[in-house]
Amino acid sequence: MFHKPWCLIEEHFIFIIFLLFFLLAGEAPAIRKEMQDVTTKLGEAAQLTCQIVGRPLPDIKWYRFGKELLQSRKYKMSSDGRNHTLTVITDEQEDEGLYTSVQEVIKKSIVTEDVKELKAEIRASSTQMTVSEGQKVTLKASIPGACEVKWVLNGMELRNSDDYRYGVSGSDHTLTIKKASNKDEGILTCEGKTDEGIIKCQYVLTFSKERSNEPAFIMQPKSQNVNEGQDVLFTCEVSGDPSPEIEWFKNNQPVSILTRSKNIYSLQIQNAAVSDTGKYTVKAKNYHGQCSATASLTVLRKFVLWVLCSA
Repeated sequence: MFHKPWCLIEEHFIFIIFLLFFLLAGEAPAIRKEMQDVTTKLGEAAQLTCQIVGRPLPDIKWYRFGKELLQSRKYKMSSDGRNHTLTVITDEQEDEGLYTSVQEVIKKSIVTEDVKELKAEIRASSTQMTVSEGQKVTLKASIPGACEVKWVLNGMELRNSDDYRYGVSGSDHTLTIKKASNKDEGILTCEGKTDEGIIKCQYVLTFSKERSNEPAFIMQPKSQNVNEGQDVLFTCEVSGDPSPEIEWFKNNQPVSILTRSKNIYSLQIQNAAVSDTGKYTVKAKNYHGQCSATASLTVLRKFVLWVLCSA
């Protein structure tokens, strides 16, 4: 009859050790309940709720179209440590859209040998970028010792293709977007597995509504044949947004005598000489791209005819 209390103490002691181990071991973040689509009337409050668990408790951030939402009169965030809720006061039609929640786990403790398989997710960097329509964009993430690297846009993996080209140089991993469009807006993440865990480099891409395009010729310069001493005018009209930089070349050597009126660019040669004969190229470029056109100039030498008269 004196041994029973000791058994109870021992059982409690074992239970406490187990509880401490469970608490210290940590738990990777996991979504237990995903958000559901919500439809509401204009002027009413809409609530988006998801259930995310993990130890230590993950930091939760809310985004709309890739832009982080902050606590305000319009957006109210709440959490009980397990259930996370975003309340949106829908006072504008523009409040429609895609809302996402992101759990950010910077570091998780690994306490015992028995939980070595638990890997940390480390967000190495976060960068905000603004891109415009048609722009060629190259993103670079430095993840030393990474394997199984992938690029993920708004939760969907991007496959290596002509539109999304993967690249690697040492520990630098790149993604080149051939021509950006509004479908590329949102959270773009480079993920790579390392010995320390999964490293994530995040980019928040915002799409500019201002339309931009690469240079293009509306009118190209024309080849000309002139007599020695005549004036020469090469003219071209170029479109592009932003306005392109213009350079003129003679036989691949730069020349600087040029004028501009709106989108019309001119190269003028006064009192042309035979030495001005050659190929003239105009190049237009902005950060979207470049274009060029070539015209030839031939300057004909003057001949003087002397007539001798004899008496």
